[in-house]
Amino acid sequence: MFRILIVEDHPLYRSVLYDALCESFPFIDIVQAADTGSALRAVDERLPDLVLTDINLGGESGLELIKTIKSLHNDLPIIVLTGHDLPEYRATASRYGAQDFLSKHRCTPEVLCGAVRRHLDLPEDAAGRSARQGHALP
Repeated sequence: MFRILIVEDHPLYRSVLYDALCESFPFIDIVQAADTGSALRAVDERLPDLVLTDINLGGESGLELIKTIKSLHNDLPIIVLTGHDLPEYRATASRYGAQDFLSKHRCTPEVLCGAVRRHLDLPEDAAGRSARQGHALP
């Protein structure tokens, strides 16, 4: 079974991501963290196959989290999902080892699920249909 770690400090958005991924990938274990400390514990205790992280984690840096995770598990794919879609953040995330960078403002369930499938090497038919198909995640 695959495992995804969602690192998002906003409870509502974290819940939306969780629901969208559970609906689309019922065979994947979804772990949630609200801050860098709980994210690093989750990586240590329940090594995920993929990490989805925000950049701004309530005063903590998702970019530093990426750097730390990559120093421990260089082959662990990380997708940045943020409302701060700035070139300097994209460059830093890439330099620290993130494999993908998605804007919350333009991310639909299809885009999110496509990125998950791509980074977990899942076949196209591995994802179910989302009830929110075609609409941006809130």
